[in-house]
Amino acid sequence: ERRLSRCTAKGCSECCCTLCAVTTHKQHTTLTLEQASQEVRERLRGIDKTCTTSQSELEIKLNQVSAQKGMLEGSTSDAKRVITDSVEQCISAIKNREKNLISALD
Repeated sequence: ERRLSRCTAKGCSECCCTLCAVTTHKQHTTLTLEQASQEVRERLRGIDKTCTTSQSELEIKLNQVSAQKGMLEGSTSDAKRVITDSVEQCISAIKNREKNLISALD
């Protein structure tokens, strides 16, 4: 039977012999097994190329996100430093004001 199965019917994806290809599967497009195999290989190459392209694009995006993360981390530490400095200035000003008010009471 393996010797007779030399075609594949595209409509139902079944392997068939050449006799069945022109009778039972006459409404389907038939290909030799070699042709069907070649079609599958070409589709797989296309999928592989798409995956490779997608992977490259994702790696570029990941690098961009990493760079932005680094910038934001730097901005965050700068913002914390500014806040800390501002709070220290406010505390210093309050302490000076407290001293002045206490001195005014004496």
